Amino acid sequence: EGGMGGAGAAGGAGGAGGAADDCAPADGALSGTRYVDADGSDASYYLSGQGPEDPAADLAVRVIGADGDVAVRTCADGRYTTDPLAEGVYLSWAEVADGDRCASRNCPGRFARAVAGGQVKILTVGDSIPVIGDPVMFPERLATLLGGLAEVDNVNRAVAGSTSDQWVPGARNYERNLAPEMADADLILISIGGNDIVAYVNNPALLSDIPAAVEGARDAVREVVENLRLTIAGIRAVNPDADIAYLLYADYSQAEDDRVWGLVGRFLGRETVQEVLGLARDSFPDEDDDHLLLVDMFSAADGLPLGDYLYDTLHFNGAGQQLYAESIFESLGGIVVGESPLGPEAASPLGLSRHFGLAGR
Repeated sequence: EGGMGGAGAAGGAGGAGGAADDCAPADGALSGTRYVDADGSDASYYLSGQGPEDPAADLAVRVIGADGDVAVRTCADGRYTTDPLAEGVYLSWAEVADGDRCASRNCPGRFARAVAGGQVKILTVGDSIPVIGDPVMFPERLATLLGGLAEVDNVNRAVAGSTSDQWVPGARNYERNLAPEMADADLILISIGGNDIVAYVNNPALLSDIPAAVEGARDAVREVVENLRLTIAGIRAVNPDADIAYLLYADYSQAEDDRVWGLVGRFLGRETVQEVLGLARDSFPDEDDDHLLLVDMFSAADGLPLGDYLYDTLHFNGAGQQLYAESIFESLGGIVVGESPLGPEAASPLGLSRHFGLAGR
């Protein structure tokens, strides 16, 4: 994603050869590491962290706010930082060179360039998660978070009740909802698979053969991932460099009081449910596509009483919509200092720690 100026052009004081103290973070500053993920273990923004003795000091980090570029200091040990940020909204990203790939799937390219240019189109497609629940829905909240940086064309074409096979090329939803909008989209958010999984676990006959039920659930997840691959391939044929972000589902087994997930957890065991749901992250397409992003809601909601965030068995109430919007925003490099555009109850500060892992070279 090179060619945008980079940290040095933004006025980095330390430079790649700066003293280590130049990168010591201060309160209210953005800070993090640039490193090589040699073993491919850092599957998402939430799992990223400096690899031992393996910095990627040549990876430039850029930060913009409403007033333009923010100076970034970089150090040879892979760390970077800014001065404390004034109140406002910012976007940070790593400028990944051609031929490199962001292992932690948190390095937007076209999306970041579009925001820096002042105008961005975000297209949301998939199942009912983006369109059912307590308003305001999370795509609109995400647009509000970004509104201080760019004019956002927010297009939500998700279809309630749809399953992953209905979004592959040739299928009705792909042709009517995705295809007409995808050619000029800078970022495409995909929420797919929830209805597939709920339809599977709602079958009472599964309880008669638990091992077969577990393996069948794994097969259902694998089928969702395969359909996702087909959808991505269709998008790529028309829009080769759009950032495509898959919204991985939260761990619904944490909603222990829910009638469906509580029952499934009691019969299959919560750890088994977690393993099956986590399979989607482990199976995320790993082709040489520099523009695939992963919004890891599974990790973002880890440890939360998920029932407090649900509108019904699958969809999200106001607190859940807020969690979704903030998690997507943070995964894309969004930063909030001071009161959030979403109001005083929203998370702040947000996004001040951000690590970038490159796939092993």
